[in-house]
Amino acid sequence: MNNLVSFLGLIGFIIVIVVIVFVIYLIFEKKRKDKIKKEFKEFTTNFSLSNKDLRTVPRISIPNSLEVILTFSYGKHKELKSYAVNMSLSGIAVKLDFSLKKLPLNATLENVSVKTPINNFIIKELKQVRIESRAENKFLAFKIVDISEDQFEELKNFMSFLYKFLKNGKKNI
Repeated sequence: MNNLVSFLGLIGFIIVIVVIVFVIYLIFEKKRKDKIKKEFKEFTTNFSLSNKDLRTVPRISIPNSLEVILTFSYGKHKELKSYAVNMSLSGIAVKLDFSLKKLPLNATLENVSVKTPINNFIIKELKQVRIESRAENKFLAFKIVDISEDQFEELKNFMSFLYKFLKNGKKNI
């Protein structure tokens, strides 16, 4: 009986150590992400864009630490969220935070809210153009069908700053 109590005590001690290490990891990871977001925001305030910068923006992979969040307002599935994987001025690829079954095939989504670390904008209409499912990751690619001029300026500003930020040596984020 004493051996069982000792064994259970050892298992409990190991579990406590694992939980503590995991919590410490989560704290450091959050601090790392917050630091990167802060550096990006500081970069955008200290760096100015020219019209030439806005025209040279290619498709850009979005670092996970910057969390560009799209919120769909599709019919009965309002508030579905996804995370941008890459963006261009004409489209966005996203990693879903929900089941693929929640959206119909070739969906057209209206009034999609996009939240970036430096701004927010609304895309009037997105058209689904591709679905990928690799392992546990579900990706959708959308073409931007309609976006108002002022919202397009917000998209261009975010893309331009991100492009310059990544180009200036921040690729390890």
